[in-house]
Amino acid sequence: LIAMCLDLDSDFRTAYETYQAILSAVKERDVTALERTLNNYYALNNRMDQSIKSLKKYQEQVSNALRYHYSNGFLEGINSQIKKIKNTAY
Repeated sequence: LIAMCLDLDSDFRTAYETYQAILSAVKERDVTALERTLNNYYALNNRMDQSIKSLKKYQEQVSNALRYHYSNGFLEGINSQIKKIKNTAY
């Protein structure tokens, strides 16, 4: 079914394959594959263009997130709790 849909429009096929390549690169934590996918992308005049533009803009940060297993999620959670306590106290 997907193959039939992809055969209908070449731009849709390109967008789908790019999306799948990005998902695979992130899942595998493969920085090289992600960079290659972003650099080979050309504008299709659809909604994906803005997403790719954002990924390219923050490519260094995204690459670092894939390379290293560090996260500031725990710290952000603590900051959120502190803000809630402050708002309640106010």
